[in-house]
Amino acid sequence: MRKIYDLAIIGTGSVGAAAGYYASQAGLNVLELDAHVPPSWHRLASRRCLYL
Repeated sequence: MRKIYDLAIIGTGSVGAAAGYYASQAGLNVLELDAHVPPSWHRLASRRCLYL
């Protein structure tokens, strides 16, 4: 199944994490890409985000 995202964020540092959080709270489907796995608090805060 193909998934369409409203926003793609490359890098989940402090600014990328905040952008993903607020975008997901606004109801957007967010794709966050990073070379590292984000910390657990970030995954819990942004439940609508998909991490690869």
